[in-house]
Amino acid sequence: METFPVFAAAAIGVVVAGVSSAVTETAAAVWVLARVLYVPAYVFHVRHVRPLVWGVALLALVVLLAALIGG
Repeated sequence: METFPVFAAAAIGVVVAGVSSAVTETAAAVWVLARVLYVPAYVFHVRHVRPLVWGVALLALVVLLAALIGG
């Protein structure tokens, strides 16, 4: 969960800054879902799925940060 502190700050920041939208809500949900899916991929050593899921979570985090910075 190395990106959790950044996610928490971005998600809270989006709400506090008043820039929450359907896009940011979807990005937050995608981040949570991707991190949940990452755990079994990690535990069962699913080699090609693990980096894909991690990348999806990272992309969702970038969307949140972009909304926060640009909003």
